[in-house]
Amino acid sequence: MRWIWILLAVVACDDGDGAAKDAAAVTDAAITDAAPDAAVTDAAPADATVTDAAPADAAMIDAAASDAAPADAMAPDAGAYPCTSDPCRYTSVAEGAAIETLDFEIDGFAGRRIPVRVRYSTDAPGPLPVVLWAHAGSWNDGGHTQGAEWSETFARAGYAVVHWATVLPTVDQVRAMCDGVNLPADAECRDLALDRMEGDEAADNPFNSISIARAQDPIFFLNNLGALAQRIERERGVRLDPTRVAVGGWSGGSQCGVQVAGAARLVADALPPYQVEHPLPKGFLVFSPQSAPGSSFFAEPGGPSSWDAVRGPLLMMTGDGDEKPESDLTGPLRRAVFDLMPPGDKILFYSTLADPAVVHTAYNLGQLDQPSLRPLNAALRDTAVAFLDAYVRENARARAWLDEGHAAEVAGGAADFERK
Repeated sequence: MRWIWILLAVVACDDGDGAAKDAAAVTDAAITDAAPDAAVTDAAPADATVTDAAPADAAMIDAAASDAAPADAMAPDAGAYPCTSDPCRYTSVAEGAAIETLDFEIDGFAGRRIPVRVRYSTDAPGPLPVVLWAHAGSWNDGGHTQGAEWSETFARAGYAVVHWATVLPTVDQVRAMCDGVNLPADAECRDLALDRMEGDEAADNPFNSISIARAQDPIFFLNNLGALAQRIERERGVRLDPTRVAVGGWSGGSQCGVQVAGAARLVADALPPYQVEHPLPKGFLVFSPQSAPGSSFFAEPGGPSSWDAVRGPLLMMTGDGDEKPESDLTGPLRRAVFDLMPPGDKILFYSTLADPAVVHTAYNLGQLDQPSLRPLNAALRDTAVAFLDAYVRENARARAWLDEGHAAEVAGGAADFERK
């Protein structure tokens, strides 16, 4: 991973749907070889310095990947996508049906005890690629139980979906996080958005710790994915491929995907923008993202922005109606984030459906009972799964579906589909 620092000011907001809670300390804790019924423990102590270390379990990742060739046979297919319906719906190359879950806890980033829920299909061919999926909102100790619609969609498409809770940190963990970014442990190292900390109004927040946790939580899982795969295989007999992984989320959870892809955020007045990236993911899912100013993202007219160094492959999905009551963040403002990203394997699905039933949660597959939204739901699902198959599985059949513009077709023509 690399760290880039640029001097700018802080803007603190949140587009999440949960109560504000969070912060943490930098840790290189590793998942240990726990017994089947035990929580993963014995994490290394929190490290107050930022390093450029390679993934902690690279050997485990290599071993897991080389144990067997993927069962889903991803050899490139030539020609057009074989449409069997009108409109042309996408079918995953590794479709499953029955879904099971595995719940456990780990000692994660900043020494926080992190609840994890893994969803997977019992009849999809393995080894299963992985989706690291982040819940919406902000700090939420039960966040791993939210966002089931997208998690189950990916699990049925033959992916193991790792869903974790963005656990509220303690005051000591916040202070350790300040040490990790060289912020003095004085009045500046105070996150007023946390319920466990005392202070003035959150609008005057001197330290936006969730901007760090939203990047470092998925990086923790990426660095320990091999050990995590071994645990799941040992307990459930399900094999994962830790070399084929995507990171993403919806609304507040989209911050995880875009930050691991290289987006910068403001964390404190005294610090330059906080930016990290990780080389392992083969794709990023950024659904209903935040724009600037807000949620500590920034964009100067004609100058630098949070998204200048974001890499692909990346799928962004939003659209008209993607807004919440009493929020100034609209679909067009979310779409503007795509325009600020550099070219290179970037895809935008933007719904233009003019229907009062389309609200923010529709992009979290939250209005499945609305008949008028069925084409939108179908297009969102098909586009997301086709993107994963195209870039994580490297399947040419899925790429053909995307290239031929079927996403807008499935949406009933009420969508823009852009690539750059």
